[in-house]
Amino acid sequence: MNFFNGKVTNISGDTIEINLANNLSFSLAASQYRSESSLAIGDAVLIAARPEHLIVEKSSNQPHLDGEVTIIQHLGHIVRYEVKVASSHTEKTLEIDMEGRVPGINEKDIIHISFKTPRLTIYKRIDKYGKIKNNKTPSVTLKPFFKRILPLI
Repeated sequence: MNFFNGKVTNISGDTIEINLANNLSFSLAASQYRSESSLAIGDAVLIAARPEHLIVEKSSNQPHLDGEVTIIQHLGHIVRYEVKVASSHTEKTLEIDMEGRVPGINEKDIIHISFKTPRLTIYKRIDKYGKIKNNKTPSVTLKPFFKRILPLI
């Protein structure tokens, strides 16, 4: 699974507008949101995309991210592209599965990555302590609490 950092920029009826770090934005259906708490404008979210829900292209007129192909693997009927993108988009190398080899794309090439938006999933972003993150206020951590309570146990 691939995860992208995003921010909610608008909520209108059954549509949620998400902006990724490079001002790439798209509209997703509210039914694609999978967390229990409600979303608000400004909330930090993760966009989840399975490897087959991304597209590797040499050039694209669609909204896209740029990335560098690090590895191309032939895995039976699919070809997996491992692609490095800016850390502001995602912390990990992307895995993208295509039906076959994309002509003209080789390892070390800079390529475009576009999204099959109806297939994406939205999750509210939380920190390592389970607190919901948003871009309006900093997350509260439990470290000071544990420092006070642990000596008592």
